[in-house]
Amino acid sequence: MTTSVFEPRCAASQVKKVSIISAGMIGAAWAGRYVSNGITVKIWDPDPLARQSATEMILKAWSLQHSADPDSEILKEQVVFCTALEEALLDVDFVQESAPENVELKRNLLKSIDSKLGDGVLVASSTSGFSISEIGQSTKNPHRFLVGHPYNPPYIIPFVEIVPGPLTPASAANWLSEFYSTMGMRPVVLNKEVEGFIGNRLQQAVWHEALHMLNSGEATVEQIELAFTHALGPRWALMGPFSTYSLTGGANGMKGFLTKFTNSNEDNWTRLAAPNMNEVLKEKLISETESTMATFDHDDIEDWRDRNLIKILGTLRTA
Repeated sequence: MTTSVFEPRCAASQVKKVSIISAGMIGAAWAGRYVSNGITVKIWDPDPLARQSATEMILKAWSLQHSADPDSEILKEQVVFCTALEEALLDVDFVQESAPENVELKRNLLKSIDSKLGDGVLVASSTSGFSISEIGQSTKNPHRFLVGHPYNPPYIIPFVEIVPGPLTPASAANWLSEFYSTMGMRPVVLNKEVEGFIGNRLQQAVWHEALHMLNSGEATVEQIELAFTHALGPRWALMGPFSTYSLTGGANGMKGFLTKFTNSNEDNWTRLAAPNMNEVLKEKLISETESTMATFDHDDIEDWRDRNLIKILGTLRTA
């Protein structure tokens, strides 16, 4: 990442108007998130049917966020459907691009956006797997392009992955992180570019193993689904694999887990190649996990996990 500084049109907390480029499922959902937070959105999509579906999505998102029926004036005041790309990019503070996952389409679209957009405005792509190096680094102003990947639906799921390119200054990623935070989201800025980012890579690993089990006749779709909804899912709603295994290690945390389960951890249970569990990786696991959980008492977090698991499972039973 470069050390140059991004000079924004306005502070992240003062964004008033956002451009939504492509209003399919993700773009419309982004619009719903922004409108629900008082932002005016200018929407452009070449598909004439997008206006109706986007309108429905925005109203749905608003009603869910506010637990009430949307005011009839909301769309008139906060949503502007544009017939030309230039119109959608005029006088906006930020651009969220959510075009279909096609490399050439996105490259050409980002070049077009760059040529028509004013200075000091960031462009975040909702791409689910492409790096900004692939789709945005050949623009005239590559420093203002980066990935802002949400999880569907963005008006409910708060997690969003920010992935700068090698030419994106840290100040740009920081600005975007602050902006998403003001929208009630939980942004994470990745340290470096990687295809699929964090969530999709993890999802794909699990998906591949599920397909292996299904294909070999080791488990049925129903059995695999139950393993998620009644075991992994409730736990993962509260903590990730590092925290989970740290609790498994007892009072000694990750160090205890690695000591007790060294042999089983090296078993090749999945069809995916495992990394070499050398001393460097062990130390990294222990130090980073202990740092993450340093403010929590082992017994307290175990109690917190159990109480919330009961609530989650109760909700699932009701559902």
